Amino acid sequence: MSKFYITTPIYYVNDKPHIGHAYTTVVGDVLARWKRQNGFDVFYLTGTDEHGSKVAAAAQAENKSPQKFCDEIAEIYKSRWQNLNISYNYFIRTTDADHIERVKQIFSQLKNGQTPKGNDVIYKDNYQGLYCSGCEKFLTEKELVNGKCPDHNKKPETLKEKNYFFKLSDYKEIIKEKITNDEFKILPISRKNEALSMLDFVDDFSVSRESVAWGIELPFDQTQKITSVLNNKNTKVVLYCRSGSMSKIAAQTLTDMGYSNVYELIGGLHDWISRGRKTVPIGSIPTP
Repeated sequence: MSKFYITTPIYYVNDKPHIGHAYTTVVGDVLARWKRQNGFDVFYLTGTDEHGSKVAAAAQAENKSPQKFCDEIAEIYKSRWQNLNISYNYFIRTTDADHIERVKQIFSQLKNGQTPKGNDVIYKDNYQGLYCSGCEKFLTEKELVNGKCPDHNKKPETLKEKNYFFKLSDYKEIIKEKITNDEFKILPISRKNEALSMLDFVDDFSVSRESVAWGIELPFDQTQKITSVLNNKNTKVVLYCRSGSMSKIAAQTLTDMGYSNVYELIGGLHDWISRGRKTVPIGSIPTP
């Protein structure tokens, strides 16, 4: 029996679920049910992303600990999906103890790894940039509109701190080649071209923050919290990949586990983006 894996985003818990979360999850459920009816061994994953400054701030606003706040919001998500009869196989939470342990294992492996050019996969460096607290990420000048974050309509603050970085620059040409020849297949073609264009501008990216209090500590530096992770429940539950540059690792793991079809549902109402290796055919499913 062929295996089929699909994941929603793991939803951010700084607020309660809304219709966009429901839409995405229902669409994934339709696909999961259809594949099961056609004889596939389907694993449908959903869950909640429970770390970060915005979550801590939301908890503080309600005079609750971050963990208590996350517990309550996660239960609301589960209740909503039960009401909608969502047929997910597993609900993952980034505060799950086994999830935290596996994230630490992955980063320990990455810390000891080297790129194809012989550099460290993860390295520590100073970084100064424009940080949007709403996005919880650094922005470039080109991303700003009239000097403001286009999503939150406010000026980012200038931050300087020491973080750990993923050496994406050593992989850019490899990734470009695989996208161009459809070994990493992205549909529709407009998204493929967009991804190729973005690779001309992206560089090494931060995978940790020293100023974030609520998060998973790096196993080799407890002053840093992880901001980009590859989530792994156990050998039965497959991967949800938060960072696009890590999709190669996720796709390889899925392939090794026997999953020949991998779909990742991204975005609230419109985007289906998929990723993978040549043994993981990727599809784009149009939605209304």
